Amino acid sequence: MSTVNLDTLPEALIFEICNELEIFDLVSLSEVNQNLRTLANTRVSFWLQTLSETNLILPLARSLAFQAYDAKDLNIAAHRAVMIERNLTADVPRLRSWRHIEWPFEPTEGLQEEDMAMWESPTEAVSMHLVDDEGEWMFNVSSNNIIRILHLRTGKLAACFDTLQYLEEEIEDGARIAWAVEFESQSKAIMIINCFLRTDSDGTGYILLEVSLDAANSRATFKPIKHEKTIGLASYINIAGPFVVHVIPDSNKPSSTVGKVSMARWNDSTSIDLPQLYPSLRVGLYEEYFVSIGVSPNDEVYAQVVPYPYRSTQTDSTGEHKLSQETMDELLKRRLPVHSYRIPYAGPMWSYNEMPSARICHRYSGQRHNIVKLWMRSGGSGTYSIFSFKFDLVDLLSSVEKYASDPTATDVRMVKNFLVESEERRVLEEAELKHLAVPASSGRRYLWWREVFYEVPGLVETFRLYTSVTDDLAPYSQIREQITTPGYRLDPHGKFEDDFCGTKQLKAAKQFEIPISLAGRKYPVYLFLIVEWCGTAIVQLKTGELWVLRYGKA
Repeated sequence: MSTVNLDTLPEALIFEICNELEIFDLVSLSEVNQNLRTLANTRVSFWLQTLSETNLILPLARSLAFQAYDAKDLNIAAHRAVMIERNLTADVPRLRSWRHIEWPFEPTEGLQEEDMAMWESPTEAVSMHLVDDEGEWMFNVSSNNIIRILHLRTGKLAACFDTLQYLEEEIEDGARIAWAVEFESQSKAIMIINCFLRTDSDGTGYILLEVSLDAANSRATFKPIKHEKTIGLASYINIAGPFVVHVIPDSNKPSSTVGKVSMARWNDSTSIDLPQLYPSLRVGLYEEYFVSIGVSPNDEVYAQVVPYPYRSTQTDSTGEHKLSQETMDELLKRRLPVHSYRIPYAGPMWSYNEMPSARICHRYSGQRHNIVKLWMRSGGSGTYSIFSFKFDLVDLLSSVEKYASDPTATDVRMVKNFLVESEERRVLEEAELKHLAVPASSGRRYLWWREVFYEVPGLVETFRLYTSVTDDLAPYSQIREQITTPGYRLDPHGKFEDDFCGTKQLKAAKQFEIPISLAGRKYPVYLFLIVEWCGTAIVQLKTGELWVLRYGKA
């Protein structure tokens, strides 16, 4: 049998071969010989097609279009993604390193905690949380509106900031304080908080803070940028580049979260006219567009994709360049299109005094075709319905350009409607779970834990942590055929036929290797999550103590 010497093939043919490979095979190909290693480190074409189509989270430092990265960056990201994924999908995902951080958090050298912070209970202090992609920093906003930043590598409290200087001392009972963080680099972030402002004229608004992050010294500092009034408290707020998007709940609706989507440029508070959107359950912001999950008047669910008027930093074949203020002001007036995707969510739309929960799972790639996964569950239920749709970014953005050049053109469709044909997968709720499963940002993996009681020498095991990949579950068509009982819960100890959909879900579970101290925990679990970008899981108890579990880079 004859063999082919890859070194003799033209580059164009090698790239054609690369385009047909999955990411795991392409990473292996990049290591075959010196010639292929050189191509992998110098030619973006080696990676572009495969990385555009992979469903893995790529650990790239900035949110750019793939073609804007160097080939070496894509090479490193592909290798790291494959390394993390191979461990997470192993029969037993192995722990690379871990840290146990006790409560109260030890302040970094020279840091003085705010007076109010010293009196907060652990559950007050970690009321809301966010972890960066690299698993380096954990942001908490307490129920008393005190911001803490924990450096996860060292376990040191890096910052403590009392927002009381901006807020009214008395917060309405049940008021939800919405906030978000945009990481501009490894050392800088912008934080936005929607709250009651303490100003000459009482009212609601948001405050913007610039956050400097110093990993070498486990320190973070805050610099206030501005505060601005809003028409009410947002159920959701986020920031992407120069734009703020928030959802103000409709006071006439029974839910306290669904409401109108609004967008503004935060540096001068210029409001931006949006196309007509349905009241939103959830919004996801990305580099060039946002995705809103809306509910129509007849209780149908739509995923609606809307582009931004511009990006303050544009990328082309010559690299990045900044737009002038005059250009940005002019672009701000452009009419924006919307692409709406009808989601066949079966409901119910109102259950146990709750609207459905929605989680948008998507990462920006800058490529023409983009996959979005949507996880939804009804109130009071732990069973998730998973939907997937693909949108055309070029088509979306071209509508903006065409209308701007000729508003009278008849071939420009600013509103396009699409139909998602069916539910893709379904994660059945397990019986006896203390917490709901948590979907990861890719939408292809989820995390959960089981309470157990096993005595082994020197330990009483009470906690087991698991993950599964949705591709290993039964298709929805099979679940629809086999599960006919409303509110069905899967018994993890049950005996089922091999071809039963629940059997596939139970067999898909991968039990993490975890520290003995966590396996034998004595107090209730408060939160748990996984950051696929770096392969890091966080488990925190109601006592405040937490474990940082690294299954990627140690």
